[in-house]
Formats: sequence, C-alpha cells, structure tokens
Amino acid sequence: MNPQVATRPPPGLFNMAKTPKAKQKEKTWKVFSRYIRLRDADENGFITCPTCGVRKKWNDGMQAGHCIQGRHNSILYDERGVYGQCMHCNYFMGGEYSKFIMFVIKKRGKKVVEDLLRLDKIPKTYSIEELKQIEEYYKKKTIPFEHKAL
Repeated sequence: MNPQVATRPPPGLFNMAKTPKAKQKEKTWKVFSRYIRLRDADENGFITCPTCGVRKKWNDGMQAGHCIQGRHNSILYDERGVYGQCMHCNYFMGGEYSKFIMFVIKKRGKKVVEDLLRLDKIPKTYSIEELKQIEEYYKKKTIPFEHKAL
C-alpha cells in the first residue's frame, strides 16, 4: 500500500451520535446565543459588529462571539465577554480577538477582561442539570428583548 495515498476512515467514525450532555449543551448554547444577539440588537433588531462595524439583523449572519479565544467552558456562558458579532469576523477572521478585547475594555473595563482571562484557565465541566438551569435562566432573561426579534 502506498503510504502517500489517504485512506478513508471507517464508516460512522465521525458520525457518532451525540451524547445527551452534548445535545443539552447545544440547546443551552442556542438559547444563550439568542439572548446575546437580542440583548445587543437595537430597537429595530440590528446589531453593529464590535470588530468591523457592519450592521445586520440579529438573525441574519450575526453570531454570539467570545472576546477570549478558545471558548472554554468556564467562560462559555459568561455574558460579559460575549457579544453579537458578524459571522465574517467571528468565523472567517478567527474572532478578531485583538479588536474584540479593545471593545470589551471600552465597554466593561480592563478588570473584566483580566477576570475573564483568569477564569478561562480554570477547568469547568457542566452536568446536564446545570446546562438545563443555564438554558432556563437565559430563556427568562431573553423575554424583555423578544420585541426586537420581530
């Protein structure tokens, strides 16, 4: 066999079913992301990307971006470091972290960024129950912003 020829992985290797915890984490993230994007939207439902300035509707190519690279569990749902960000900056430009950090420092202060950087180093795992509690918390917290979703 030629070692330079790539072989295909066994069927199903990358299609494994998600665990109940992974499914719950995904559900929780969707609710949290919706909250962030609606929180950051103006009264007409538009968000201005903190890293490039583009304005788009909260549900049209806008994501919940983290100002700290890595998206570790310890700060995954810490809204102090998550803002509505365009998909181009968040995904295709790798987060534009240097611009994003400057935005958060202006908005929340240097101490908050230092705190997020410190917390990011602390390992955190969530139980399914904790993820459900976070999901419910952000469902309730989204209610005052639902008018922006229309």
